[in-house]
Amino acid sequence: MKKLLFAILTMLAVAFTAAADENATLKLKAHVVDGLTLEPVKRARVVLLDAASGDTISKAKPKAYYKSQGGDMVFVLDYICEVPRSQGKYTLVVEHNDYETSSNSVGIAHVGGREVERELPEIAVYRKARHLDEVTVTASKVKFYMNNDTLVYNADAFQLAKGSMLDALIKQLPGVELRDGGQIYVNGKYVESLLLNGKDFFKGDKRIMLNNLGAYTVKNVAVYDRLGERSMLAGQDLGDKEYVMDVRLKREYMSGYIFNAEAGGGTADRYLGRLFGMWYTTRSRLTLVGAINNLNDSRTPGQNDSWSITRTPGDFRTKMAGLDYYVSARDDKSWEFSGNTTAEHTRSNDITTTDITNFIPSGDTYDNRFAHAIGHNLTLTTDNELKLRPKNKYIYIGQHLDYTKRDRTSSQISGTFNQELAQATALLLEQIHNGQAVSLADKTVNTSVQRSSMSGHTMNARVSASAEGKMSYSPDLIGLYVDAAYNVNHYGAFDLYDIRYGNSGRPGTTDYQYAKNAPDHKWSLFASPNYTYIYNDNGSIDIQPRWSISNHTKDSYLYQLDRLTDMGVFGRLPDNYPTSLNRDQTYFSTERQNLAGVQLTFNHQVELDDDRSISVHFNPSVDYRWRTLDYEQGDVSQKVKKNGLDISVMQMYLIYKTGQQHVKLEYKRNIRQVELNRLVDVTNLRDPLNIFKGATDLKNEADNIINLEWYRYRSGRHRYSERLVLSTDIKQNAIVNGYSYDPATGVRTYQAYNTSGNWNVGLNNYYSKTFGQIDQFTLSSITQATYLRAADMVGSAGSETLRTAVKNTILGQTLGLSWQIGKHELRVNGNVNWRDTRGTRTGFNNFSATNTTATLAGKIVLPYNFELSSDFNVYTRRGYSDPSLNTTDLVWNARLAYSTNGGRWTFMLDGFDLLNQLSNVSYNVNAQGRTETYTNVLPRYALLHVQYRFMIQPKKR
Repeated sequence: MKKLLFAILTMLAVAFTAAADENATLKLKAHVVDGLTLEPVKRARVVLLDAASGDTISKAKPKAYYKSQGGDMVFVLDYICEVPRSQGKYTLVVEHNDYETSSNSVGIAHVGGREVERELPEIAVYRKARHLDEVTVTASKVKFYMNNDTLVYNADAFQLAKGSMLDALIKQLPGVELRDGGQIYVNGKYVESLLLNGKDFFKGDKRIMLNNLGAYTVKNVAVYDRLGERSMLAGQDLGDKEYVMDVRLKREYMSGYIFNAEAGGGTADRYLGRLFGMWYTTRSRLTLVGAINNLNDSRTPGQNDSWSITRTPGDFRTKMAGLDYYVSARDDKSWEFSGNTTAEHTRSNDITTTDITNFIPSGDTYDNRFAHAIGHNLTLTTDNELKLRPKNKYIYIGQHLDYTKRDRTSSQISGTFNQELAQATALLLEQIHNGQAVSLADKTVNTSVQRSSMSGHTMNARVSASAEGKMSYSPDLIGLYVDAAYNVNHYGAFDLYDIRYGNSGRPGTTDYQYAKNAPDHKWSLFASPNYTYIYNDNGSIDIQPRWSISNHTKDSYLYQLDRLTDMGVFGRLPDNYPTSLNRDQTYFSTERQNLAGVQLTFNHQVELDDDRSISVHFNPSVDYRWRTLDYEQGDVSQKVKKNGLDISVMQMYLIYKTGQQHVKLEYKRNIRQVELNRLVDVTNLRDPLNIFKGATDLKNEADNIINLEWYRYRSGRHRYSERLVLSTDIKQNAIVNGYSYDPATGVRTYQAYNTSGNWNVGLNNYYSKTFGQIDQFTLSSITQATYLRAADMVGSAGSETLRTAVKNTILGQTLGLSWQIGKHELRVNGNVNWRDTRGTRTGFNNFSATNTTATLAGKIVLPYNFELSSDFNVYTRRGYSDPSLNTTDLVWNARLAYSTNGGRWTFMLDGFDLLNQLSNVSYNVNAQGRTETYTNVLPRYALLHVQYRFMIQPKKR
C-alpha cells in the first residue's frame, strides 16, 4: 500500500511540475490543407501578424505526428503559434512556393484560466497553376511494410487459391496466426478487433468476415493500435488504445454492390452453401450473409493451415444468417449508427476417447473414458451503437442482447484402474462392468455407465451509455459512463449413473436424477464519472471514481427419480416427480455486491529528439467490495459476508522508442475474487464419483504479470520484423480444486484451496523477413520456450491432503519458407513441439512427448484458366502413454479450380484427407494428472463446388 501511494504522489508531482513549467502564452494550432485533396500541406511558412500594426507576433513551428481517425493512422501536421494570454486581433498569413498566399483573421476574445492551446479553423490553400512534366512510376509488390507504427500487408502480393475467402489471406500473412474461433495473433500479440475499412463489422464475431468476405476484394491489411474516442477528443494518447486488424477494400469495391455465392456437395454426405451481399457507399454499408455446411472448417487446399490440424473435432454442422449495417454523417465524423443481428444453429456429434493418469500419493491410477455426445444450439444476437460527435464532445449509446437455447444428450462408459490397461476399448469396459472380464477384477477400482440429457436457455442483455466533453477554455475532459446488465440462465438436466465398485465390497449404485436450475438471474448497475487533467501536450492524469451494485438469485432443485416406484422413460418427467425432491441437495442462494472505488490513469510522453521518445503509462485502481451471500441447503442456512479492499494495476508500462525499434516493460496485477458459494460449509453429492465440499477460509487470488518486449523492423528491400518477449506470471494464493482420493472406490472429494508455487516464465521470438533479388522469398519463424510450475492439492482418503507440483518444460519451433515464382508459389513449413513433465512427489514417473509437423504446399497456375493447389502434411506424435496415439499421419489435400467469364464463375473440386489418415489428439498436464484425448474427425471426402460473384458500381455523374 505504501509503495502504491508513493507511486501516485510521484505521478502527481511530475504532472504539476510539468504544468508549472508551461509559459504564460496561449498556443494557437493551425491546420493548413490542400483545398482539393484536403491533405496536410508540408513546408508552409505560417506567420501571425498584429492586425493593426502588421508587426510579426509569432512564426509558427510545425509539429507532425500520426493519429487514429476513422480506423486509419492519419498524418497530422500542426502549425503552432504563441500569443499573449489576453484579448487581441491578428492576421495569420500562409505562404508556400507551390500555393497561393492566404490571409486569415484570428480574434482572441477570452482565455480560460486552464486553457493552454486553441485549435483554429482549417485553412485551405490552392496550388498555383504550373506545368507538370510526365513521369513514369514503377511499383513493386511488397508483402509487408511499416507506415510509422502501422504494419501493412499488401494483399495483391500473396498468391491465393481461386475462390479463397479472407481467412486464407490472413493465414498467409507473415507473423500472423489464425487460431480456433477466429482468434488472430500478430507476432504473438492478440488482435482485439477485426475491422472493415476502419469500422466494426459484425462486432464480436471475427469468423463472419473471415469466412465470407472474398479475398479478391481486399487491397491491404493494416495492424495498429487504434486510439480510443477519448484520446481522439483530447488530441493525445490517454491509454485507451485497442490493437486492431483493419481490412481495407480495393477502391472499386468501396461503392456499389458486391455479391458472391457458393454451393457444393460431395462424398460422405458433405455439403456447403454460402451467400454474401454488401451494398457500400462512402458513408453507409449494408451486409447480408448466410452459410450452411457440415465441413467443420473453412480450410483451402494449398494454404498454410496454421501448420497444424485445425479442423473442428467431431461432426459439426452449422446454419447461419446475419445482417450488418453502418451509416454516418457526410463528414464521416459527426455521427454514426451501426449494428448487426445474427442467427446461428449448430449441431455437434462428438465421439471422444480419453486416457487419464491420476497422480495420487498412494500410487497413480488410470482412467479410460469413451463418450458420445450430440448437441444442438440456437443463438440469436443483436448489437447496436449510436455515436455522436458534436464539437469537442462525444456521446455513445450501445445495446447488446443474446439468447441461446441448448439441448445436449450424451452417454459415457468409463473405468478407473490401479494398473494401466494395455488395450482399453469401450467393449472391454462394458464386459468389466457386467462382470464378464473376471481376470481384470483385481485391477478395477470402479466402472461407470452414465447417460445425460440437458435442455436450457440463457439470455444476456446490456445497455451502456457514455458522454465526454472538453471543458470550456480548457484542454481538460469531463465525462460519465453508465451500464446496466441483466442475465438469465435456466436449464433442466437428467443424469443416470450406474456404478460398480470392483472388489472393494461396496455395493453398486444406480442414481437417476433430474436437476432444475430456475430461477437463475442476475442484474447489475455501474456508473463512473471521470475527470481528465491534461497538464500539457505530453501528459495527462485521469481520475475515475466508480460504483456498482449487483444481485444474483439462483435456485437449484434436485429430484431423486430413482426413489419413485415408476421412474418412467429416461429424459421424461413422471407426473409425481415433485415427491422425489432431495432437500439435502437442493439449494437457494442470493448474492449481493456493492463496490466503491477509484481508478487513476497517468500518461506521459517525452520526445528526446526527432528519433527517440519515452512513454510512461500507469493505471492503478483501488476498490472496496461489500459482498453478502444468503444460502440455504437442506437443514443448513448460512449468511456469508466478505468485505475487503483490492488494489490492482490494470496496466503499467514504460516504452522507449528509437528509430525502427522499441523496448517495452509492462506490469499487470489482477485480483480474482473468491466465489462466495465456495465458502459455504456444505457438501454437494450430486455426482456419486465426484463430491464437492465448501472451504470457509479461502482468500482472493492475485495474478502478477511482467512482460519485457523488444521489437524492431526494417523497411525497404529485404524488410523484416522481429518481436522478442520475455514474460512471467506469478500467482499469489492461487485457487485450485484439490481433492482427496479413495483408492478403494475411486471417489474423489474435492475442496478449494489456496496454494503457492504456481508460476511460469516464457521466452518467445517472432520473426518475418523477405529476401532474394526481388524479395521473392519470405521466411517466418516462431520460437517458444516455456517453463511452467503447477501446484495443486492431492491426497488419499484417511491421510492429509498435501501440496504437489508438476514442472513442465515446453520447447517449440515453427519455420515457414515461401517462394513466389510469378503467379506460382511454393511453401515449406515445419513445427516441432516438445514437452517434458517432472513431478515433485516421490515415485512420480517423469515423461516427455513430442509432436512434429512438416508441410509442403503450393499453387500452380495452369493453362486455360485452370489452377492446382495442394498441401501434403506429415504429423507425428511420440511419448503418449496410449501406444495407439504414437502415430505418423500423412494428410494430403488438393484443389483443382477453373475460372471463366473473367473470374465471375469459379468451379472447384476439393479432395480432403485423400490418404484417410487424419486424427485429432490433445494433450494436457497439471499437478493432478495427465490427460490424452482423441476426438473423431470427418472421414476423407471430395467436394465439388461452384462460386459466383459480381459487382455493380454506381454510374458516374
